[in-house]
Amino acid sequence: MQRHIGTRGGGEQSRMLLRTLICIAVLSRAAFGTDWALAGPYPVGTRSVTVTRADSSTFTAQIFYPASAAGSSQPFSASAAPAPAISFGHGFFQTVSRYQSTLSHLASHGYIVIASDSESGLLPSHTRFASDLSRCLTYLEQQNVAAGGFLNGNVNTARLGMFGHSMGGGCTILAASSDPRLRAIAPMAPADTNPSAIAAAPSVAASALLLVGDADGIVATATNGQPMYAAMDAPRQLANIRGGSHCGFLDANTLGCDAIALPRADQLAAVRRHLTLWFNLYLKGDQSGWPQVWGPGPTIDANTTVTRDARAAITPATSSLRCYSGATAEAALSVQNTDESVASFELRINGNDGIAPSPWPAAANPGEIFALAPAAQRSVSISVSPVGAGSQTLRVSAINAADNSTRAFATINITVACPADFNEDGGVDGADTEAFFTAWSSGADSADVNADGGIDGADVQQFFTLWEAGGCE
Repeated sequence: MQRHIGTRGGGEQSRMLLRTLICIAVLSRAAFGTDWALAGPYPVGTRSVTVTRADSSTFTAQIFYPASAAGSSQPFSASAAPAPAISFGHGFFQTVSRYQSTLSHLASHGYIVIASDSESGLLPSHTRFASDLSRCLTYLEQQNVAAGGFLNGNVNTARLGMFGHSMGGGCTILAASSDPRLRAIAPMAPADTNPSAIAAAPSVAASALLLVGDADGIVATATNGQPMYAAMDAPRQLANIRGGSHCGFLDANTLGCDAIALPRADQLAAVRRHLTLWFNLYLKGDQSGWPQVWGPGPTIDANTTVTRDARAAITPATSSLRCYSGATAEAALSVQNTDESVASFELRINGNDGIAPSPWPAAANPGEIFALAPAAQRSVSISVSPVGAGSQTLRVSAINAADNSTRAFATINITVACPADFNEDGGVDGADTEAFFTAWSSGADSADVNADGGIDGADVQQFFTLWEAGGCE
């Protein structure tokens, strides 16, 4: 009579598997089930403020923030504090009001967004505007410690970002090239500036998402966003909205706009999805979104094609590992720093969706943060101890320790065999003992059932222990 694999303890095993699947489903829904184009949970408050420059001159700025109720000058929502802060730069000859829906969207997701009204005329100074974008963040830092102010204690001054459109996108790069406080930036259809944002791009240390449209009839990506992206040394992405126009980033067309190819609502939805996930990862540390931003998750937006460069790589990008249940198997990988500066990394191991933990006990070597010089590589390994038979996929990522957000990743497809069913015919019987001893006598690698690197009596003992038990549980 044949003894079949997995016949013992099946009820408890099934319950454990069900609990695991439910856990993975919940985690996956949390990560991928949200449409980030929709408004967040907070009412949006607005205020107009006066910002003082270092030379004592002033300019006005508009603040959008998570409030206890929607409207002007409402109290700050205590549940959102301390909130990350983002400075925004408008386009040439544009007003902040033309971007209100996107600024309010970020505020509804728990961000303080401050938008400078300065340099909105026909002869703007790009240098001054870039400085004003940084000065807006300084204003928020000052208000965070100003006794009695509505922002007192409500600003997370360690989590600062910046984005802008067209001229404001180019000035975002100018500002980021000299402002080390920024953790992430997101220029939209960035236009080259005077001085050149392209020339400044190599000095940007913050991780950068460049959002562009391939139907932009005013600021061509080929001569603006693309060379800015190419010049950057920091982790970078170029998100190309197919059919996206230059004025599709605005709430409505203005004089001199290009033709709208992709419906405005679709383009703005794409923008909001990318911005929210990007800033959530870098400014809130929300790791549930990393598979969509850097990894194997579903696309952020169906209308967008994204080019990614995490400034690191894991090779091989995809590998397969066949091992026996009950034994520890090891996969060899290599991590390379492709940046032009020293970078430090930490290895993370997750299940197929990149969020849930490994379905089996797994460990990385090294298990601590390690540094790599520019262009340097390091051999690393992943050990896994599978239980039962079947297949699983592991996602191994090297997370940049500087921002705890940027990741390079690799995929390991694992097939687990039960050594008791040595001939893999689905049953455990005498044919398996014959197949095992044939392999064992010849010193075949397949006879190393305990995965210790040798073919000896310990493998015989391991084989018969499982064979007598009727298989692998």
